[in-house]
Amino acid sequence: MNLLNRLALTIFLLFSSSTFADVESILQEAKQGNNAAQFALGYSYYEGKDVHQDFDEALKWYSLSAAQGNPAAQNNIGVMYEQGTGVAQDYNEALKWLRLSVDQKNAYAQNNLGIMYANGLGVPQDYKEAIKCYKLAAHQAYPIAANNVATVYFKGLGTPKNYKEAFKWFLVSGVFGNSYGQFRVGTMYLHGQGVPKSYKKALIWFNQAAVQGRNDGQNSLGYLYANGLGVTKNYILAYMWTYLAAEKGNEAAKKNLTVFSKSMTLRQMIKAQAMSQICESSHYKTCNFH
Repeated sequence: MNLLNRLALTIFLLFSSSTFADVESILQEAKQGNNAAQFALGYSYYEGKDVHQDFDEALKWYSLSAAQGNPAAQNNIGVMYEQGTGVAQDYNEALKWLRLSVDQKNAYAQNNLGIMYANGLGVPQDYKEAIKCYKLAAHQAYPIAANNVATVYFKGLGTPKNYKEAFKWFLVSGVFGNSYGQFRVGTMYLHGQGVPKSYKKALIWFNQAAVQGRNDGQNSLGYLYANGLGVTKNYILAYMWTYLAAEKGNEAAKKNLTVFSKSMTLRQMIKAQAMSQICESSHYKTCNFH
């Protein structure tokens, strides 16, 4: 999981965009005890945003913010100890900070505590507790947590496999706009896992993931166009979407391009590549070629 998805950013984004003009003004506010400024400064040092990256300084300012009860800072300290970022890895310390944040119903911390239970980090491995934590976060519209719930059910981790439950939670994530959730919903419609098979619905969800730049969604969308599943067969559109995925390093897409090219003229392939460039340069706003 991308570490940024595990760090609480809300306060930083709020104050960096409006309240504080620059890092120097954030520093002055932080020194005066402004809780949000302390958190924002800690995040700046953590990411090296407008300052030299310095994990010691990040921990210092997070700690000052956390001491004032900031749940986002408490979560981020917990992640630092869990990952061993700028500090000695210490699962007990991570658990302490995450639980303080969870006590304030912080969704990031709820999800992160679930990860620790799922992986047995500092606690006995317990998927039931992990699911409980994930669901608390998912109910706060945190799609990463919804994906985590779905994955437990899909793989049958500590619980019997349950494709219907997996589909339900991937759908929650997809509705929240998460591209991985959208891709997995499409895949489950494609294979009829936990839901009646529907190529048309698979097409809709793969398309949503694809226009967010998700390469496996793009490759899957290309597959549907190439085989006329849920849509009229169209090798040019198939090649366009698959080419986009291949350019991002998707190995399956690279193989599919070789297969598709055997049924296409050189002119068609050149057209498809040009369409892919228009699509990507428009940030996926101009991709509906027919």
